[in-house]
Amino acid sequence: MKKAAMYFAAVLMAASLGACSPTQIDEEPAAAPSNPAGLTPEMMETRETVEKTGDPNAPVYDMAFIYYPDGSKLVRETVDVEEMNEVMLVGVLIDYGVLEEGTEALSMVVEGGEKAGPGVSAEDAGSGERTGTLDLSQFDGAGDPQKVSALANTFIENYELDKLAVLVNGENFGGGDAEGWLYFDDDYENVK
Repeated sequence: MKKAAMYFAAVLMAASLGACSPTQIDEEPAAAPSNPAGLTPEMMETRETVEKTGDPNAPVYDMAFIYYPDGSKLVRETVDVEEMNEVMLVGVLIDYGVLEEGTEALSMVVEGGEKAGPGVSAEDAGSGERTGTLDLSQFDGAGDPQKVSALANTFIENYELDKLAVLVNGENFGGGDAEGWLYFDDDYENVK
């Protein structure tokens, strides 16, 4: 029995030594990638960064929603603008025929819109209504419901307003509700 145990121990030891012996590799190591352009590692790193992020000198555009009359309906279109502000929106509305050539945005004031939450108490939040007042140098569309809705929808949507007052040289342009406010027209495609 002692012989059998010794034989068994020897077989186990041989098996364990065989498992720990070095393995012979018959394959050749893979060749390093060639560098025909002669790029240095620093150049490759810069190249990879530009490929991942795009052209760092490319202009960055904001997206704006523009409403304009097209025959018997208003159309909503997305346009890229250098910077979303009242001057840029007025320029685009001139291009689309909503405002007449030479119209300037004299000012755009946005008030309210605070919501109660971290850093803003319920008292400071007020009603949460966000209003805007746009003062233009001229507006010939007071009698044209399509132009009025196009102007209102463009500014209300882009500035995320609840209502908009439009002034011409500081005076109410003569449209809107009894207090001069314009509201977003959800049914803009049917404005005649």
